[in-house]
Amino acid sequence: ILEAKAANPDYVFHSTLSGPAVAVMKPACAEGLAGKLVTWHWALSENELNGAGPQCAEGLTGTVMAKLPVSEPEAMKTLKAAAAEGKYALSPSAGNNQLYGNGLLAAILTVEALKHADEEAGEGKIGGPEVKAGFEKVQNFTGDGIMCPTTITAKDHGGNRALNVYRIQGGAFKLVKECLAGPKLNGIEGTPRIGGGVPA
Repeated sequence: ILEAKAANPDYVFHSTLSGPAVAVMKPACAEGLAGKLVTWHWALSENELNGAGPQCAEGLTGTVMAKLPVSEPEAMKTLKAAAAEGKYALSPSAGNNQLYGNGLLAAILTVEALKHADEEAGEGKIGGPEVKAGFEKVQNFTGDGIMCPTTITAKDHGGNRALNVYRIQGGAFKLVKECLAGPKLNGIEGTPRIGGGVPA
C-alpha cells in the first residue's frame, strides 16, 4: 500500500477477495487511496462494504458478472415476487450482494441448458452428452437480464467475455458500465476453447 501511495497512481488494482480484500481496503483508506481501488467480481460485495466500512468502501470500483439488484434485472424481480407470494424465504444476501447474483446467474444458465438437454434427450434419459449439447445450444441468452448476452458453441465454451462495472457511491452500488468487454487477447482469443476458456 505504501509503495502504491508513493507511485501516486490514478488507480490501484487488487485481486484479493473476502477477508483479504478488507485487509487491503482498510490500509488503502488510511493512506488516502480508498477512492482509487479497483477490484474484480469476487471482492465487490456487501461483505467488503460492511467489512471495511462505508467510508473506506466509498469509490471502490469493480467488475460484476451478474447484474446487481440495483439494476433491477427481470430475473431478480421474478425471484422477489415469488418470495413475496410466500413460495419460499428469500435469503437476506439477495438484497444487494453480487455473490448471490453470481449464484442466480449460474442457476438460470444451467436451467436453460437443461431445457435444451431435455429436448436433445427426447424420450431418453439426460446424461453427460445431452447436457453438453444443451449448453452448446445456448444462444444470445441473458437470463431475463441478469447476465450479458451469452452464446455457447461446440467450439467455444467461453459464453461471453463481458462484465458489468459498478462503483460504491454514497454507500450503495451504482452501475458505471453495462456489459463491458475489453480487447481480445492476441494469440489466445479466437482460438476454439473447450471448458474454462482453455484453448482446445
